[in-house]
Amino acid sequence: MERLVRRGDAVSVLRRADLAVTPWKNGLGRKADIAEGDGWFVGVAWLDRDAAFSHFPGTDRTCVLLEGAGFTLEVDGSAPLVYRDPGTAHAFAGDVPTRCVLAAGPCVVLNVMTRRGELEHRVEVTRTLPRDGWAVVLRGAVRAAAGDEGLSPDAGPGDVITLPHQGIASPDLLVVAARAPVRARV
Repeated sequence: MERLVRRGDAVSVLRRADLAVTPWKNGLGRKADIAEGDGWFVGVAWLDRDAAFSHFPGTDRTCVLLEGAGFTLEVDGSAPLVYRDPGTAHAFAGDVPTRCVLAAGPCVVLNVMTRRGELEHRVEVTRTLPRDGWAVVLRGAVRAAAGDEGLSPDAGPGDVITLPHQGIASPDLLVVAARAPVRARV
């Protein structure tokens, strides 16, 4: 069952500060859920210290740096995944032991997860808003279209936009877009 964000909801911008923060599954960090359904999840996580990531059996995962000086993910059996700049994204298996090592202080990331073999997700850094899913503003802003202020509030850095969103993008807009999960191709 989908929660928090559903197509047709009046709210199309979520302020990160308004999201409920809860502990990670393993208790070693903090997260805020944006949306989830049967076999998929989209959320924000705070990486406050070096720590092991939670174990998610049978899950494909993409992590995108939103804020901070960067970090490295040490994924068992793979080369390290280095996150240096906001917008850096890497996909990895959620069921492989993974440890985060911060470069120089806390970071904020977007996490997108889907059940392997059943669903697929796509995450991209882009200058335009996709037609569906969610977008986190990295830089720039999206202003409400004239006459649509009540339905599509303005969005700035750190805000989450549920799509579709009727707005006008600033010329410097840069977002991390997580497309709505789709059934895996067999």
